Amino acid sequence: MNIREVTLKAQKEGRGMTRKSYGFQPPILLPTNTEKCVIVIPFNKKKIKLNRWNPNLDDLLAEDWYVYG
Repeated sequence: MNIREVTLKAQKEGRGMTRKSYGFQPPILLPTNTEKCVIVIPFNKKKIKLNRWNPNLDDLLAEDWYVYG
């Protein structure tokens, strides 16, 4: 799926999203309409959640997105 398709599906299902290329234990990305923009929840719960994920060109053009979390 592309980023638009996965965002719409994740929103409808109340879930997050990620990419296959992010590896075995990928972070969950939660798009919001808040000042936090896209929240990044790492797989490892000991790591800090991040605000404002900044996609690169590869992220925006990728077709390996899927609903996750």
